[in-house]
Amino acid sequence: FETDPSGTLLEYKATAIGEGKNTAVEVFEEQYKEDLDIKEAILLGLEALYKATEGKIDAQTIEVGIIESDVKLFKKLTPEDVQGHVQQIIDRHASENEK
Repeated sequence: FETDPSGTLLEYKATAIGEGKNTAVEVFEEQYKEDLDIKEAILLGLEALYKATEGKIDAQTIEVGIIESDVKLFKKLTPEDVQGHVQQIIDRHASENEK
């Protein structure tokens, strides 16, 4: 959900705010699927950050939180887990650039 300055409540499956929003939303529009699992959703969010920052993604400045619908409990990923996911995105782009 997002509330705009007029107070209107907007519902999204995936969205972004701030600088790079348009780029991130494009990634979501192209790659979001209803059946993403948690890991795929995390990687999609990080992919959007990667593209929005033109590849200047730094795991030390990223926090990832998830709420699994079945248990409805908030969980924050450890910095090590975030680093592992960020590295997957970096490696994916490095291998694409080699082709």
